[in-house]
Amino acid sequence: MELGIVAADMWVEWWRGSAGGERAGWWRVLPMGDRMVTGIAIDLGSARTRIWTTEHGLVADVPTHAPGTSGRRGLVYRGEIVNAAATASFLATLLGRETPTSATSSVRMATRINQPDVGNLVEDGGPRRSVGAARKASLPAQSDPNRTSELTVGRRLTVVAVVPVLGGERQRLELRTVLDVLGPAAVVTLDGAKAVAFGARVGVAEPLLVVDVGAQLIEVALLTDGAVVEARRTPLGVDDLSAAEVVEEVADAVLGLLQGDCCGQVVDALDRGVLLAGGGALRPEITYKLSRRIGATVRPAPAPHTAAVRGAATALQATHRHPGTRNA
Repeated sequence: MELGIVAADMWVEWWRGSAGGERAGWWRVLPMGDRMVTGIAIDLGSARTRIWTTEHGLVADVPTHAPGTSGRRGLVYRGEIVNAAATASFLATLLGRETPTSATSSVRMATRINQPDVGNLVEDGGPRRSVGAARKASLPAQSDPNRTSELTVGRRLTVVAVVPVLGGERQRLELRTVLDVLGPAAVVTLDGAKAVAFGARVGVAEPLLVVDVGAQLIEVALLTDGAVVEARRTPLGVDDLSAAEVVEEVADAVLGLLQGDCCGQVVDALDRGVLLAGGGALRPEITYKLSRRIGATVRPAPAPHTAAVRGAATALQATHRHPGTRNA
């Protein structure tokens, strides 16, 4: 957690130095009762976006689609933002914000200019290896009621956002640029595997193997002493694969980890049991077949499809208790 908090402080300093601290006029504040939203946790997934606030809990669980479309235009593909300006507008709409041309133009500009070295800005850069080949995936056409049309955002807003385990510095910075439309005082990026562990209330001091089976991504990560030390990623998910194929992809990833430098820790994690999250964890056949295939206990996280955003919420509450971010 301390790394994430330091990253937020560093990000604030870089933003203030480069933008002069001006954010006024980017969005309209709409009243909602007497309380101000001081913290937002966001899981911007390839298929669905989930948002949690400190004052209102889970306020959005909607398809990640551009506003005004028929539900077939995805904003995030295989964990990567494909249209930063449209994604910023999407989040602003969810949270009852207006996004004038000045705001969306600045997002477009930020994605084109040369960015500073952000190696020290990320919460946990993590390993960067991937396996598998991408296939076409169609997002399901779904619609949920908008529950966040009126929120009042405080001036000291902190945002904790979930990022894929193998997301690089560029991907994290692009996400921060998109989140800038919300006018945060601090932004913390949190690895998806760590977010899942926090959301499931599972300790991360001992070796832990987290498997996140999403709509368009499968990630297998080894956590030790609270940090991701090794991971594998397949750019395929339950939108692309059958249950049997998902199991084989995960098994191959686990085998790859066993053949790496952290073999002993992987063995300890398998003895402890695998933590399964994502939409794939809602399918009992995947849990059962995976357990038999890798010879280890596989435990789905409680409400596995929302485990990551709950973990981000846990991290958000921790940052609010930290004096460095409370006064950011």
